Amino acid sequence: MERILKQSPRRTVLLMVPAQAMPGPGRVIKRYHAPEFLGGLRDQRRAQKEFQTLVHLRELGLAAPKPLEVRLQREHWELVMEEIPGALNLEQVFAQNGARYALAAALAKFLYQLLVLEVRHDDLHPGNVVLDEQDKLWLVDMRGIRRDAPYGKRELRELLIHLCQTCRETTSARWRASVMARLRRCCNKGQLAHLVGNLDLPAIETSARTLRRKRGRKRIGRWQRESSAATRRGAGWLALDRNPGDWIRTPPASLDQALDCWNSLGHLAEHGIPAERPVLLWVGSRSVRVVSQIPTGARRMKTAKEGSPGAWGHILGSIADRGLGPEASNISQWWLTREGAILAGDIHLLDLSRAEQVNPWRFNIEGFNPSWTPDQRREFSSAWCLAHACGPQEQQVLKEALLGDL
Repeated sequence: MERILKQSPRRTVLLMVPAQAMPGPGRVIKRYHAPEFLGGLRDQRRAQKEFQTLVHLRELGLAAPKPLEVRLQREHWELVMEEIPGALNLEQVFAQNGARYALAAALAKFLYQLLVLEVRHDDLHPGNVVLDEQDKLWLVDMRGIRRDAPYGKRELRELLIHLCQTCRETTSARWRASVMARLRRCCNKGQLAHLVGNLDLPAIETSARTLRRKRGRKRIGRWQRESSAATRRGAGWLALDRNPGDWIRTPPASLDQALDCWNSLGHLAEHGIPAERPVLLWVGSRSVRVVSQIPTGARRMKTAKEGSPGAWGHILGSIADRGLGPEASNISQWWLTREGAILAGDIHLLDLSRAEQVNPWRFNIEGFNPSWTPDQRREFSSAWCLAHACGPQEQQVLKEALLGDL
């Protein structure tokens, strides 16, 4: 049985599960499918290079999948690896079980092993590290690997900043600080104390937030590529197997309006802001559709007072944490879930200065000028600060800026 694990325009990762009568682990197949002829030659080199990297890392003692073969199958080069039984990448682990502190210790030891073995990964993120049934961490993506590359202070700082920015929405600042503290402890016990002597955790968090904003802006362009979820057809309606939470918008009056709506939702998605999840842009000869997904039971807001101060603090704080702010919007562009959370709709986002980011009262949302009591303002401010996913010192500064003389 074949199951797709990951898919992109140039490569697909498949899991081949053996039949019950055939014992043993399954096979993971990484299939390269560049469209052009020269791309096929590059695919062969990539597959062979990843095979050799896997062999080398396993010889060093780093947990990595066992490579089996590189083959040409139906005009596509494939790298075949042995399956890691019961493995979930850290993104899935965070989503299912949260960021456990036992996992923080395992991740710190894993990072320390990379430092000792002088293995540098240019794109290390939770999707490239998996946890098996014995709570052991494995490195599964060999792209961007550099061997025999000693770490200096700058390289370690860049690694930690990149790793922090990839998991800011799924882990707490305290959990990330725990990972770094345990890594510092490992380095001090070993021969790498010089790397972590002046490690400034608050500065790493600040740099990670800045990098997260830059990456979010850069990735917005992929929502306009043909390889994205944007689908173009000559005529007719594209049938979709929609989940109960999917919601089809009223057909836009023009293609420009549809693209504007699609890009707004993509902007929110790339920044990890609680919002409608864009599913499909379909452009036909006579009609245009934008399909997005919302939680079952969510409804359009009618007045700003429907949302609690804490719910408004969370959504607006999440937006401000990315260095953004909502442009003038109607209250009907916001959703209220059954649990009382607020989700953004197709709102337009603006880049804000640092001074503007700590001033939520400037947001021009229809009806959002609530006459809250001091206790309600404190509830709003606490939720706003928690949404920033920053350390306690920065949270205190934010609270003082928000509450003023209260």
